[in-house]
Amino acid sequence: MTLCHGNRIRQRAHEIYLSRDGAAGCAEVDWLQAEMELRASKTKARFKTVMDSKGACQPPRGRR
Repeated sequence: MTLCHGNRIRQRAHEIYLSRDGAAGCAEVDWLQAEMELRASKTKARFKTVMDSKGACQPPRGRR
């Protein structure tokens, strides 16, 4: 994990904390949720890049 990535997780975790009106006791859960959201976003962006470069997926030959 790079420092930049860690800062993004920290920022998102803080946003999640604030969305709960600053209720204490869930820092680890907020951090894990932030990590999952950022990973999902990164995976989605990679998939979109691949799809944009290759066009629409075609079914395997012999299948419809």
